[in-house]
Amino acid sequence: MVIQKRKRLDIWTPSKRTLVDSTEFKNSLISYYDRKDPRSSDIKCMVLDRFYPRDKVRGSHIWKYATYGEGLDEFGLKEDDVNKERNGLLLGEGIELAFDSKQLCFLYDPINTKFIVKVLDPGLLQSSTPVSPSQTRTFSDINNLPLCLPAGRSPFRRLLSWHAECTYTTALKKTWIDQPAFDTFTTYDNLSNGARPDFLEDLDNEE
Repeated sequence: MVIQKRKRLDIWTPSKRTLVDSTEFKNSLISYYDRKDPRSSDIKCMVLDRFYPRDKVRGSHIWKYATYGEGLDEFGLKEDDVNKERNGLLLGEGIELAFDSKQLCFLYDPINTKFIVKVLDPGLLQSSTPVSPSQTRTFSDINNLPLCLPAGRSPFRRLLSWHAECTYTTALKKTWIDQPAFDTFTTYDNLSNGARPDFLEDLDNEE
């Protein structure tokens, strides 16, 4: 039962990827995370922390919009939370694709209280392809960079933690990482307000 639920709630699959930005959702993210250039229409990627043309930065749902919010109740959220600002990130095109493909995730650094990019796909780390057509930095360059957030504003941490756990599981299955590296992963869903999701407690008890 728990294994089936884990599989069902790993929603980062090609069929769930959002191919077209929602203008309304993107605008809400720009305002919530204060990413607008006051002198132009450019916006800041939350990883690269630089301004880029609006069409080069994606307004990405963490819990994918194609689910219509199904499954969010397992995390103590409601279906309509799928379009809340805290379920979104503003990411450069290539970074968003790698996030959706579970090639990278965000870990939590408790010492510096920051979310940190972790690239797990060795093919990306070794690639010279830039993370975005509009600049030159590679995935190796962004590995371990912080997610830039304004004070008092944060995405749904329980969802980022679950995405990271699914990404590490995928990386182990694809032999991108070995078991010792997998064992270093620490969930951070307990940092969110409210009770820890029951099914995550069940996973821990199962292990």
